Amino acid sequence: MDISPFELLLKSIAPRTATASTVNVLSRVIVQGYFLTISNLEKRDRELKLFFTISEPSDPPIGSPANETRVLDNKTVLLYDVAAKNVPINFRRTEVVNEKFIRYESDSFILPSWATVSLQLLPDVQQFLNNQQSLLEVRGFASLTSDDAVSPGELFFNPEIRGTFIPDNLSDPVKDIDFDQIAYSLGTTRTKV
Repeated sequence: MDISPFELLLKSIAPRTATASTVNVLSRVIVQGYFLTISNLEKRDRELKLFFTISEPSDPPIGSPANETRVLDNKTVLLYDVAAKNVPINFRRTEVVNEKFIRYESDSFILPSWATVSLQLLPDVQQFLNNQQSLLEVRGFASLTSDDAVSPGELFFNPEIRGTFIPDNLSDPVKDIDFDQIAYSLGTTRTKV
């Protein structure tokens, strides 16, 4: 089942310039991720798997800096949280022959009976902290399947985009650290999967 589009960003929101100016003061980095909340409305555990599909880009994109990527490989993390701490979920490219898109498939995960899980597809911020020139811009759509296709059950979805704006240079001791955030819903769906 297709759930919603998504957009991941780790990039400057204004151009950097060589001289101090108003643009440099305003220049911040957006770290934007995809959050998917799923509730299991059944009295049994569900085994689920996520898929992310993106248009096949040139990587790095034509006309973009070499430090920018438009693929999920090695620049993103997928996390799972029911009622504890975030647990990483592995995901990998699936082989698609002669198509103009890239598809990623996650490992299976369990959604317990009457539980709600938060899944997060996020830019790997550690990459940015190690190299503040690292850039990411990926768009696509998320899908979900159940390993129990014989007996589907009701799930309730709430997909969101959330982002944080941070200063371009976190190591500048005289700069006021200012974090602003955005969050917007991508719509909700209730269906049998």
